[in-house]
Amino acid sequence: MKVEDDMRTYEIRYVDDNDNLIGAIFTTQRDGTDASIYAHAMTLRSYKRMEVWDADSLIYERPCRSKPH
Repeated sequence: MKVEDDMRTYEIRYVDDNDNLIGAIFTTQRDGTDASIYAHAMTLRSYKRMEVWDADSLIYERPCRSKPH
Protein backbone atom coordinates (compact mmCIF):
# COMPACT_ATOMS: atom_id res chain seq x y z
CA MET A 1 0.00 0.00 0.00
CA LYS A 2 1.31 3.46 -0.96
CA VAL A 3 1.33 6.45 1.38
CA GLU A 4 -1.04 8.21 -1.05
CA ASP A 5 -3.60 5.46 -0.42
CA ASP A 6 -3.79 6.52 3.24
CA MET A 7 -4.49 10.17 2.39
CA ARG A 8 -7.96 11.73 2.71
CA THR A 9 -9.41 14.80 1.06
CA TYR A 10 -10.61 17.60 3.33
CA GLU A 11 -12.45 20.82 2.56
CA ILE A 12 -11.37 23.94 4.44
CA ARG A 13 -13.97 26.71 4.55
CA TYR A 14 -13.46 30.34 5.57
CA VAL A 15 -16.60 32.17 6.73
CA ASP A 16 -17.17 35.93 7.25
CA ASP A 17 -19.05 37.85 9.95
CA ASN A 18 -22.37 37.22 8.17
CA ASP A 19 -21.78 33.44 7.95
CA ASN A 20 -21.10 33.71 4.20
CA LEU A 21 -18.51 31.45 2.62
CA ILE A 22 -15.62 33.66 1.47
CA GLY A 23 -13.19 30.94 0.42
CA ALA A 24 -12.67 27.19 0.28
CA ILE A 25 -9.67 24.95 -0.26
CA PHE A 26 -9.60 21.22 -0.92
CA THR A 27 -6.50 19.50 0.42
CA THR A 28 -5.26 15.95 0.72
CA GLN A 29 -3.79 15.19 4.14
CA ARG A 30 -2.96 12.17 6.32
CA ASP A 31 -5.59 13.01 8.96
CA GLY A 32 -7.82 15.69 10.44
CA THR A 33 -5.02 17.09 12.59
CA ASP A 34 -2.83 17.75 9.55
CA ALA A 35 -5.81 19.28 7.74
CA SER A 36 -6.46 21.61 10.69
CA ILE A 37 -2.83 22.72 10.78
CA TYR A 38 -2.95 23.34 7.04
CA ALA A 39 -6.16 25.39 7.48
CA HIS A 40 -4.37 27.79 9.83
CA ALA A 41 -1.39 28.09 7.50
CA MET A 42 -3.47 28.79 4.37
CA THR A 43 -5.74 31.63 5.55
CA LEU A 44 -6.92 33.51 2.48
CA ARG A 45 -8.00 36.82 4.00
CA SER A 46 -9.86 38.20 6.97
CA TYR A 47 -12.38 35.65 8.20
CA LYS A 48 -14.54 35.12 11.26
CA ARG A 49 -14.43 31.31 11.40
CA MET A 50 -12.62 28.47 9.68
CA GLU A 51 -14.06 24.99 9.28
CA VAL A 52 -12.45 21.70 8.26
CA TRP A 53 -14.78 19.13 6.71
CA ASP A 54 -14.23 15.43 6.08
CA ALA A 55 -16.96 14.68 3.53
CA ASP A 56 -20.20 15.70 5.35
CA SER A 57 -18.64 15.81 8.83
CA LEU A 58 -17.37 19.01 10.44
CA ILE A 59 -14.20 17.85 12.22
CA TYR A 60 -12.65 21.17 13.30
CA GLU A 61 -13.62 24.82 13.61
CA ARG A 62 -12.10 27.94 15.14
CA PRO A 63 -13.54 29.71 16.88
CA CYS A 64 -16.15 27.18 17.89
CA ARG A 65 -19.75 28.26 17.56
CA SER A 66 -21.73 28.20 20.78
CA LYS A 67 -24.95 27.09 19.10
CA PRO A 68 -25.45 23.84 17.16
CA HIS A 69 -25.61 24.08 13.36
